[in-house]
Amino acid sequence: MIFVLFGLPGSGKTHVAQVLRKHFNFFIHDGDDDLPPVMKKLLLTSVPISDEMRDVFFKKLITHVKILEKKYDQLIVTQTFIKNKYRKWFIQNFPKAQFVLIRVNDSLREKRLKTRREFPLEDRYAKHMVDLFEKPNIPYDTILNESEDEKEIITQFNALNLHQKKVDNP
Repeated sequence: MIFVLFGLPGSGKTHVAQVLRKHFNFFIHDGDDDLPPVMKKLLLTSVPISDEMRDVFFKKLITHVKILEKKYDQLIVTQTFIKNKYRKWFIQNFPKAQFVLIRVNDSLREKRLKTRREFPLEDRYAKHMVDLFEKPNIPYDTILNESEDEKEIITQFNALNLHQKKVDNP
């Protein structure tokens, strides 16, 4: 079972993944771990990334997830998945993958970005990513992540009916 937590930077994909790991024993793969060094450098310096670079990155990510899928029964992949093209590529390789959009209001997302330690984004670049983020045209569910309350995340995840094991009274 593969869940893909996707959404804008600062939406809390990693936080939601950590809660799900804690309560459901998922293995988490942060897609950013597969970013080539040149892309990491561009992100850190707020230089836009080309689709050609994204193509290379997503091919690497898919290859890595194929290896992880053989090792782990329950896998979460966190990644922005900014464009539908890459969401579709992933689904073509993992037809049973379930995408979950992590949403948050803009002001909280922007506040989170200001305190972010890994891959801090300048306001201008974060706004650029908002502009690039394509409305999903694939099947997906949504978790609203506007609270630090783990119970709220578990409740929303349980309501999705996507998995077999549920947590009672989180």
